[in-house]
Amino acid sequence: MKTIEVKTEQEPIVSDSIVVTGNTTAVIREGMADGVITVTNETSSTFQLEPGSYIVDFYRVSKDVNLPYGATGMVQNSPNCGYHPYVGNGVIGYSATQVGTTYSMLTNTTHFKKKTTGENVDVWRPHAPMYMEWIYAYKYKYEVNRTIKVINAAKHLAFTAIGINSNRNKLIIVYREGTSHASFDGRIMQIESNDNGSTWINNKVIYTPPVGSDARDPQLLILPDDTIICRFFERKSDNEMSVKCIKSSNFGVSYQTPISLPSNPSPSRANFAAARGNMLLLNGTIYSVSYDSVGAWLVKSNDNGNSWNYVSNIPNVNEVSLGYENGKIFFIGRPNTTGSKAKYGISSDLGMTWTIQDMDIYADAPSLTAYNNGYILTFRNNVNAPNEYTYDFAFVKNGVIVSDIYTLYKDSQMDIGYGDVVLSDDSFYVVCYTPNTIRFYDINYAIFN
Repeated sequence: MKTIEVKTEQEPIVSDSIVVTGNTTAVIREGMADGVITVTNETSSTFQLEPGSYIVDFYRVSKDVNLPYGATGMVQNSPNCGYHPYVGNGVIGYSATQVGTTYSMLTNTTHFKKKTTGENVDVWRPHAPMYMEWIYAYKYKYEVNRTIKVINAAKHLAFTAIGINSNRNKLIIVYREGTSHASFDGRIMQIESNDNGSTWINNKVIYTPPVGSDARDPQLLILPDDTIICRFFERKSDNEMSVKCIKSSNFGVSYQTPISLPSNPSPSRANFAAARGNMLLLNGTIYSVSYDSVGAWLVKSNDNGNSWNYVSNIPNVNEVSLGYENGKIFFIGRPNTTGSKAKYGISSDLGMTWTIQDMDIYADAPSLTAYNNGYILTFRNNVNAPNEYTYDFAFVKNGVIVSDIYTLYKDSQMDIGYGDVVLSDDSFYVVCYTPNTIRFYDINYAIFN
């Protein structure tokens, strides 16, 4: 498993042509030994052959080259490596295929052994395999189709989430806007796109807390009828917080009055309730996780988010995203202990009890999106903290990273990331932030191949 910085430039970079000689495999093509070719109207200065009939062997010549990771080979004409002029259409060049980073080139050559009259010759054309020049180039695959700054402002813009409607013709991003990272004036904003993220319009406030309070960390759940549930938490002080949600029945045009989610039933934890991470819709029930300084707890709603009930405690984690795999609810969560690995929890009884283990990543604010019998995971990677933080994504199945880990960007400060993903037809969209900028990425699914 590698960590790779994804190339996000808009135009591919093509390398200089590369010449490779030697180490070429040549074998006689099946059934094509001792064939006869009649040469006419050719000059000896070009081919060193006089007109006449020749006994020949037809060879298939191949060579494999390992390209740099993320590169794809491109065929270019190679005057010193080509098909026999009388086979097929006689073009100069070769055929090529690529599997992973292995670029395989294939062409034909012919060995003239003797004349049918018995005179020995030793002529290859175009050349003897060991002297062929394979000329090709490669370009990098740019899995990121588009990188767009959704909005840039002097205020602190952070904690993003993204949603798409069932017709896939409208995107919304919700985020917090405040004076600074921890100022008590944060409000929940929404901006929308009607052209798959190329342009963004209708930036507006969808929730303003009471004066002196801070609303932050919005997350979205889109129900099958396009109802939006936007969950966030509100701070009145550093020790008094509550989790709320607002609903929209018209996909973000307007929102209803906030609904409160349950705090932990323990009396000592009643005044502290925050939230970050994906909610889960499973068989008509919505599951959501809140947290405090001690740990997290699961709540659920059986009436589309109009009311909520406490389910269970989840110890030693805070920011938690939920998923469903192999008939079990699972989560990936940020640990309470700084410097510890991310946690992977599984429940076989719909969240009543949990089995928890470490993952092999260091992840803040993990976000999960179901795709292709697994999940796209985004997270702020703190493995090199406090010197460097990266915003990364990977493909995960059964609590294991099964792809490379890809880095979208990095920073020396921790105030980055906190993103989300939605699926489109040929690509998936990632939204995240740096302190004054909301970022949008359009990434090919092929990156996970």
